[in-house]
Amino acid sequence: TKCGTMKHMPAGISKGDMAVSPTSAISCKSLRERIATKEYTQLSRKSLSSKHSSKQPPNSRNPRKRFLIVCEGETEKTYFAQFRVSSKVVSAGGGAPQMVVKKAQEIVADAAEEYDSIWCVFDRDTVVAYDFEVALRNALSASFQVAYSNPCFELWYLLHLVACHSHSHLSCEACANKIETHLLSTYKKNDLRILRKLQPYQKTAIERAQSLLSGYVSHDPANDNPSTKVHELVEKLLQASPGM
Repeated sequence: TKCGTMKHMPAGISKGDMAVSPTSAISCKSLRERIATKEYTQLSRKSLSSKHSSKQPPNSRNPRKRFLIVCEGETEKTYFAQFRVSSKVVSAGGGAPQMVVKKAQEIVADAAEEYDSIWCVFDRDTVVAYDFEVALRNALSASFQVAYSNPCFELWYLLHLVACHSHSHLSCEACANKIETHLLSTYKKNDLRILRKLQPYQKTAIERAQSLLSGYVSHDPANDNPSTKVHELVEKLLQASPGM
């Protein structure tokens, strides 16, 4: 049976592929197989070429996440600036937690590039519970994550040195005094020497912070004293650090 003339030549198939020698009998089936084989080969080459051209350079296969960390004060800024990650760490210059959230919103609105992870870091301290809760809600509404501490950031430092128990109601002064007791030295904010002393106990601090949170049946950040979520940000930063 003659195959007849095809109205539309398959892409990439030449007339030479369609020619049938008068001295050689070739069936329609075998001709179709030849065409299909060539089309498959060309498709495969195109696919491989596409994969090769879109292959990312070795250094860009796992692009580093960009963090925006807006802190309440300089103590937190000093601490988070030591992590070897792609980040912008700024201080809101003190004030209420809502000022931290507002600062983060302003930075995001004016940013030339997007951040992969945005964090607000603030304390309960002496802030009215209602204002603290409003700041939490506003941050979450803006899709920001919050690394809060109740009563203050020094609780995170203290957890490197000793376990704390839920509902024990610590003051910021008590946290600082306990840090001094265990370090046998005067506690000073933004002291890099203290940070170096605490660093070896970072993993222990994370475990203690997790255990502390689990001690509260229903979470109420404004009233769960002591409690902190700083460890959640620290874990993300460690995961994004080179070599992790």
